[in-house]
Amino acid sequence: MKIQLSLLAVFLLLALAGKSQDKLYQARVSLSDGTALRGTILHGEKYVTPESFTFFPERGDTLILLPEMVYQLEIRGEIKELFTGKLAEVAPLTDDLENLPDSRRIDGEEKWIFMKALVLGDKANLYAFTDEAGYNHYFINKGEIWDELVAFKYFWDDTKVWVARDFRFRNQLQGFFYDCYNVRIDASQSNFKENVLTKLFNAYHYCDGMRAWYQAENPKIRPYLGLKTGVSFTTMQSDDEAPEEISSINFNYGSNLLLGISLKLVLPKNQRRNSLIFEWFSSPFRTKSTSTPDRVHLVTYQLNTLYQRLYSVGKWHPYFTTGIRYTRVLQEKAFTPLLDPSIGKVGLVGGIGLNFGRLDVDFRMEMNDLAIPFTDRFFPFQNLQTPLSPQSTISLQVSYHFPLYKDYAIKQR
Repeated sequence: MKIQLSLLAVFLLLALAGKSQDKLYQARVSLSDGTALRGTILHGEKYVTPESFTFFPERGDTLILLPEMVYQLEIRGEIKELFTGKLAEVAPLTDDLENLPDSRRIDGEEKWIFMKALVLGDKANLYAFTDEAGYNHYFINKGEIWDELVAFKYFWDDTKVWVARDFRFRNQLQGFFYDCYNVRIDASQSNFKENVLTKLFNAYHYCDGMRAWYQAENPKIRPYLGLKTGVSFTTMQSDDEAPEEISSINFNYGSNLLLGISLKLVLPKNQRRNSLIFEWFSSPFRTKSTSTPDRVHLVTYQLNTLYQRLYSVGKWHPYFTTGIRYTRVLQEKAFTPLLDPSIGKVGLVGGIGLNFGRLDVDFRMEMNDLAIPFTDRFFPFQNLQTPLSPQSTISLQVSYHFPLYKDYAIKQR
């Protein structure tokens, strides 16, 4: 057990030492005073809109770019991104309802922010801003008109306050698109989603036979190859039809070291908070009886298909994981030939964890032989019985992910 924990600690330290940091990308910036600069900029995987950027001009000293300094910032990474600095009143979107002001109106906070351009054209512009709580804000602009689309509303009674969906943004869009009938009708039934709003603004330009001269590129799925290790604790359980010499034995938890690989597909929408993960790993399993000299030594492999959802809580990025697993015995050194390596087990996986860039740290709970619908059809071996098998598992796992997509970052100087 000491060796397993030592290996896990070494892997964790190495992964933390190389965890994802901000990277350098080519950039151009037009400052509010009219100065134009080229150089490189630090820009990482952010789930909120940055409050500032560190910019290294081709000539001169390093600049910390604040929103009030920037007219337009262009970053050329995996996709081109445009930002502008703007003094705006940002509507509060919060789940912290206990600390809301005791009034019938919640005023937005006026502050300088970076807005990311989604659609820019001669008729109208659409921008996005993601606050520290991970909520999306959308701003519309036409000439001197700037307005934030409102999609939430607060309700009060004597003792309670809560938040609900509000479709006021539809009325805002209809007034904004007053001079284009077809787009105005579409806006009356629109959803508060980036792709829907982007289509409306493009269609608004088409009304006059024009085209938006800039549209934010659609992000792509990002594949990662992962290396996984961890420590697990597993129970052994005999099936109801097992011989008495097996069913009468009680076993300790067995501890083992996990080693495996994974393919992680980070989906582009919702600030890349959703991922599909396909894992394969193998582990030795050893345990002994609490009442007899019997010992069990198994070698198993496991295939997992998982969904992961990421959240932002301040500077932390927790997530939950759920999915199914298929476990199969590769080798056994006990009760031969009662354990049949040709029979697999299907179960459920659930867990929570923290994300540190390319590093995931998981706490998992896994159960075999659960009553999962449709397994009889797709996994006919599920109903076959093995006298003894790993049943439930709790584990601490660490995964480090290497990108399989082209990275446009420049080497740190």
